[in-house]
Amino acid sequence: MNRPRILAIFLGLLAVIPGAFAQEEPEVSARLIVPAGEFTVGDLIELRLVARHPPGTVFDLPDTSVVAAGRTPSEFVVEQVEPAVRPEGGGSAREPASEGETAWTVKVRPFATGDLTFPALSLSYHAAGVGGAGEARSVATEPAVIHVRSVLPEGDHPPAGIKEPWWLRRSWWGVILGALAAIILGAVAVAAWRRYRRRPRAGPAAPVVPAIPEEPPYDRALRELESLLAGGLLATGRIKEFHIALSEIIKRFLAGRYRFDALDRTTEEVVADLTRSGADPSLMRGASQLLGACDLVKFAKHRPAGAEIDETVGSARALIESGRPPRAEEAAA
Repeated sequence: MNRPRILAIFLGLLAVIPGAFAQEEPEVSARLIVPAGEFTVGDLIELRLVARHPPGTVFDLPDTSVVAAGRTPSEFVVEQVEPAVRPEGGGSAREPASEGETAWTVKVRPFATGDLTFPALSLSYHAAGVGGAGEARSVATEPAVIHVRSVLPEGDHPPAGIKEPWWLRRSWWGVILGALAAIILGAVAVAAWRRYRRRPRAGPAAPVVPAIPEEPPYDRALRELESLLAGGLLATGRIKEFHIALSEIIKRFLAGRYRFDALDRTTEEVVADLTRSGADPSLMRGASQLLGACDLVKFAKHRPAGAEIDETVGSARALIESGRPPRAEEAAA
């Protein structure tokens, strides 16, 4: 065998050996899973963020900064992000995962209707390496489409007509029976009082029951808004009554949060009280627009369409969400 042939074989081996020992780097992928079912404006939707990865991969908390923070009306508000699958033995999402899959629950609320696009989320991670985590990398999900329907019933529903007052014939029987009932109740009350005065003195007084704490303005407003939406006023075409009730809910919320009387005030007076209370200018603008929209229906006989009503409800939810008390972890930070 001559030298040129031996040299060619040697060079061929040098080209093949590195490829034989090279390993393909495992793929890291992420996706957003939308739960099945129908959603309306303001519903709490729990999206599932799932990452597939090789064992030993270290993940940071998902980046949700691409979604609005919830202080102003928007399509989505992210309320909470928490790990859905934790590593064996406890720990946080930054510890190495060993099962090949890590998941988070992303809780969001929609504030618009139609096919809404939830933006892609980015995950930062460190691939497993010798002696610890490798270089920092990132992977992103595809955007997720969520269908949100209106709180109004589907189809064209004409508004309910205004009925004439129902006049009843005057009758004195009710007055007479009421007077007799009042006399009887008065006699029973006097007899009970005299019997009570003749009773012996009672022993030590019972312990004072502590007063029930006042319901926070945020909790009360959110409960009243859910009750209003479930009350059926919109389904029966009672648009004016719905906007009157919505205006009172917002005024009670602002009065409770900033400590002033707002129920018997006009929109201009409420905004003036908010200014004196040092409220945020963006909140004052939102409150003025929302109460102004309700005033158009209450006093100007304006009948908004379904999309306009949904926008008003979404603005009310966003205004109430601005007063959400901080969670325990936010207060500790």
